[in-house]
Amino acid sequence: MTDFNTFLNQGWSDHAAEPAAVFARCQDATNLVEEPGQLAALGILAAHVSGEHFGRWDEGAAFLDSLRGHASYRSDEPSGRQLHLSKASLHLASGDGHAAERDLAAVASPEDHPASPRVRMLAATSAALAGRGRTAQAMTLFEEALALAAYDPPASDPAARALAVTGNNLAVELEQAPDRDAAGTRLMKTAAATARTYWERVGNWVNVKIAEVRLAHTHLAADEADVALGHARAALSLCDEQDAPDAHRFYPWVAESLALHALGDIAAALLASGHAERALATMDDDQWPGAEADYESLRDNLSTDSPPGRVP
Repeated sequence: MTDFNTFLNQGWSDHAAEPAAVFARCQDATNLVEEPGQLAALGILAAHVSGEHFGRWDEGAAFLDSLRGHASYRSDEPSGRQLHLSKASLHLASGDGHAAERDLAAVASPEDHPASPRVRMLAATSAALAGRGRTAQAMTLFEEALALAAYDPPASDPAARALAVTGNNLAVELEQAPDRDAAGTRLMKTAAATARTYWERVGNWVNVKIAEVRLAHTHLAADEADVALGHARAALSLCDEQDAPDAHRFYPWVAESLALHALGDIAAALLASGHAERALATMDDDQWPGAEADYESLRDNLSTDSPPGRVP
C-alpha cells in the first residue's frame, strides 16, 4: 500500500495536469493519514485543487469539514488550526464571509500575532482567486493582507511564508493580465517585492534567487528593463556567492538576456542567451521541467524586435 508521504508527493506532482484525479484521490486517502500533520497536509492539497483549480469552493470546504471526524484531528494543535484556515479561505473565496469568520476564529494561537491568521487567510484566498483569473478581487485581498501585516511578521510567524508565496503567485498572474491598469502594475511590483522580502526571511538563497528573477520579469512587464536588468544580475551575484552550478544560473541568464534585449543591447543579450544555452545542457529534465520550452521562448523573443514576453 502507498504510504502517505508517497501519496502527497505524487499528488503535488500530478495536480496541475490532473486536478480532478488528485482531488478524488484526496478523498480516498484518509486511511493513509496516521498523524495530525498529515491530516493538515491532506487538507492543504485538497483545498488547493478544489479551489484554485476548480473553483468548487463549497465542495472543498465540505471535504475539509469531514476531516474533523478523523482520529488524527486535533483542534488545539497547529495541524487542526491549519485545517480551519484552509476552510476559512475556501469560504471567503466562495463569498461566504460568515462561514469564513467562524473557521478563522478557530485558527488563533497564543504563539502568533493576533493579525496573523487573517493575514494568512487573505493571502491564501488572494492566491486562489488569482489562479482562477479573478485578479481584481485577488488584488483587493492582498492589499488588505499587506495592511494587516504592518507588524512585520518574523520568520517564526506563518504569515511570513504566506506573504512570500502569495506575493510571487500574484505577481505572475498580474504579469500575464492583458487588462492590467496602472494600479495593477503598481501592485504587481509590490507583490514581487513582498515575495523577495519574505523569502529572504523564511527561505534559503535559492528562494531569494528565484524571487530576484521574478522581480526581473515583473519589471520587464512594467516596461522597466533597466530595473529588471539589476534584479537579473542580483540573482547571478547570489549564484556567484554560493559557487552554484550553471543550472542555477539558467533563469537569471534568461532574465538578463530579455532585459538587455529590451534595452537594445542585442550583442549582450545574445551573449547572455548563449550562457543560458550552455547551462541548459547541464540541466536534468526531471529537476528542471519546462526549461527547454523556456529557452525556446527566449530565442523567439530575441528573434523579434517586439518587447520581450515573460519566461517563468
